[in-house]
Amino acid sequence: MVDIELTGILEEKLRRLVELGLYSSLSEAVRDAVRKLLKEIDLREISVKLYVNDKTSFQYAAYFAGLSFPEMADYMVSRGIIPLVGVNNIDYLKRMTPDNIYIVDPLTIYLIYTYNIQEYFEKLAQDGYQFLAPISAETILETIMYPRLYYSVNLKGIIKFIEKPKRVYISPKVKITLHEAIALAYAKSSKKIIYMTEDMRTRLIASEYGVDTCSLLSILLTLRNEIEDDKLRTIVFGLKSFPTIIHEDVLRVLEIGA
Repeated sequence: MVDIELTGILEEKLRRLVELGLYSSLSEAVRDAVRKLLKEIDLREISVKLYVNDKTSFQYAAYFAGLSFPEMADYMVSRGIIPLVGVNNIDYLKRMTPDNIYIVDPLTIYLIYTYNIQEYFEKLAQDGYQFLAPISAETILETIMYPRLYYSVNLKGIIKFIEKPKRVYISPKVKITLHEAIALAYAKSSKKIIYMTEDMRTRLIASEYGVDTCSLLSILLTLRNEIEDDKLRTIVFGLKSFPTIIHEDVLRVLEIGA
């Protein structure tokens, strides 16, 4: 909630609009004015400035601009900016274990189901690996971006959607989405929970909060012996087309030629 001080002729004009029945209250009049203001501003441009100049995750930039992940990536590339998505450090490529619990965010779910990693993701779930996602992500997956993806995830019960914890505190200086904040809060609550995300900015923020992270490519590393070379190569280079950054050392560990 934000308090706004209105005085003078501005306050008088708004009160007259309320008296005439155009708005039910001053608050409604102010909210409508703000909505109209935001429609006139190029939020895509603002989101890019936030991304370049501030501590902003890729997911937050997309959310702020009102764009889907691929739309945001395409817009950034058109502006000569490469999204910091992927794995630029081999330390984020980890062999997974059912002793850990993995929490994922909307970007990770999108990449898994768009670039044909889902069968291996689902196999790990069937083998006893536990995957969580913030319940807030249901809305973004179901109604805003990828309804078919959401129903696939939900109907198969691969991911357990978790409620928002009572206390989620992330510094307001750190610009991430609610989904990322919830994932961080859960991962911070237990050493068993690892945050699986392809958002590099989110990984850096997670490290500041003492949260362990990994790349979704860890799924491929864990099941490497069950994946044909050609299929693995197709998946990895599909991810690169997002565009996703994949360090050459990661390709070496996965035994994929450049």
